[in-house]
Amino acid sequence: MNKTSDSGIINSKKVQVTLLTQDLCARLPYGLKVQIANNDYNAIGVTKYPSDEGEWCVKTDVSEPIEIEYVKPYLRPLSSMTEEEREYFEGLSDMKCTLGYAMVKANFCLKRHLDINGLIPMGLAVEAPEGMYNFNY
Repeated sequence: MNKTSDSGIINSKKVQVTLLTQDLCARLPYGLKVQIANNDYNAIGVTKYPSDEGEWCVKTDVSEPIEIEYVKPYLRPLSSMTEEEREYFEGLSDMKCTLGYAMVKANFCLKRHLDINGLIPMGLAVEAPEGMYNFNY
């Protein structure tokens, strides 16, 4: 059983690494930026590091693979949605409630790097500065 803090944040390191890995993989096609040791990089892949432990690592455009526990994606809090984004997102509610509907909503949020998994409050992601991502797609 996973332990949670009073705020409901998951404390299990293994669960956090799994959640972060899944989140990073889902965002890679959309130009994800990450912070590693206070430096910014473009994430280009996630891979298993060839070691005995098989640690998950993030590949960037300029660095060797870095263990995922040292990587923090830049994400936007849900509260940062623009009015246009909010209207589009709410318009999706008119669709039938199906798995496809859920995927469309999730992909909308992933594309715009919205923190749908609560990584920022867990300390697993960094809040993206305004204007960091270009949403012309």
